[in-house]
Amino acid sequence: SQITAKIIQSKIIQKSDKGTMRSLEIEFHNPSLLILTAGQTEFTIYANDKTIGAGTMAIPTIGISGESTMDKSLSATALGYPIATKISFQWLRDSIPIANATRSTYKLTALDTKHIVGLRATFSKLGYNSVVVAASGVVVTEGTLSRSPVPIVSGSFQSGKTLAVSVGAWDVGTKLSYQWCRNGLPITNATAKTYKITSVDVGKSISVLVTGAKAGYQAITNPSSSGLVK
Repeated sequence: SQITAKIIQSKIIQKSDKGTMRSLEIEFHNPSLLILTAGQTEFTIYANDKTIGAGTMAIPTIGISGESTMDKSLSATALGYPIATKISFQWLRDSIPIANATRSTYKLTALDTKHIVGLRATFSKLGYNSVVVAASGVVVTEGTLSRSPVPIVSGSFQSGKTLAVSVGAWDVGTKLSYQWCRNGLPITNATAKTYKITSVDVGKSISVLVTGAKAGYQAITNPSSSGLVK
């Protein structure tokens, strides 16, 4: 389907030997709710299979503002629409409508990270056909954990003794994993919160890596200070 224009009123402004100048009131129809490019769109008016004029029609402009990072909020901006116009919004993820995301603002979730979030707006006014305009989407990046303490190892660095790690308070919902290291290299199967020192460790430095992971956020790995086994 195409956008059509219908003359609903015509007034003669001036007549001359070269022709007649008229003032036209035109009603536009967008029956299939085609998504239009913001700015202007060209149109041609026909009457009795003859071209009687051409011009441009202003299309409302919409955009997206805000930081496109997990847990932040995006806002819709709209310009160039007449008064008494109703605007309805639909946020999109990879061009697919997001359920219940129909407000002028949208808070990004873990499902949005590494995807493109866009926006579609429908402009409606009594007596006019609706116009649908789409905004360019933004790529959503992972968030950064606000709390990621450095781990602290406690216990005696002696063969047969057990070391434990204190991790501190991470962001709520963060899953922690552990990797004990000997001279900076991972120790096989040493992935618990505690580590029992063996004779192999004597004369070597022992430390632990703590990794925090949470959906929608960048994983962070913090090393502890090391201790020499005697």
